[in-house]
Amino acid sequence: MLVSCSLRRSFVLTHSIDQSSAANAAVTFDFHFRSLVPADGGALHALVAACQPLDANSLYCNLLQCSHFGSTSIGAFNPSNCLVGSITGYRIPERAETLFVWQVAVHPAMRGRRLGSDMLHRLVQSLNSCSATDSGAPPVRYIETSITLGNEASIRLFAGFAKACATPISRSVLFDKTEHFASTHDTEYLFRIGPLQSESFDEITSTGEIS
Repeated sequence: MLVSCSLRRSFVLTHSIDQSSAANAAVTFDFHFRSLVPADGGALHALVAACQPLDANSLYCNLLQCSHFGSTSIGAFNPSNCLVGSITGYRIPERAETLFVWQVAVHPAMRGRRLGSDMLHRLVQSLNSCSATDSGAPPVRYIETSITLGNEASIRLFAGFAKACATPISRSVLFDKTEHFASTHDTEYLFRIGPLQSESFDEITSTGEIS
């Protein structure tokens, strides 16, 4: 389980009460964060479907993510225990010090609140805290993810994370549009962040800023 699952973060979400009017209201949410479990599979499936341009996976795939990789993933839940944000990922088998982030999903109503950055920092901090007491799991020193160039929000998220950690970020082709996708999908670029230095990472707050 995430060691940070009991931590909570409050922020104000501004949204329209009535789609037909210009009236807005401020509602305070108190979020909690924890690892994903099999029972979250359906909610994860619905969340990803609401988060274009993310590629939708089958429900079975999301159930497997929550079952096999739940401990290397994180969910953000509102006071009604609804899943409103998630990061799914796994340690690469041959390189256990590398966390591959599969998808970052933030419900449209929650965007612009740094929830993606918050989850990413909490996830890495949690994995590294667990590594300190589990000799079989090395600390996370690298993060990898694949992003299409059209997904500017994800690029900003990971570039911002690298900047906050004062560590390099590189980009290379992972799966080519023509060679691998037969022109049915844009090229997926591999973004690699690291090495992460534990002494500098510990100084980063959950908002992604140096304290």
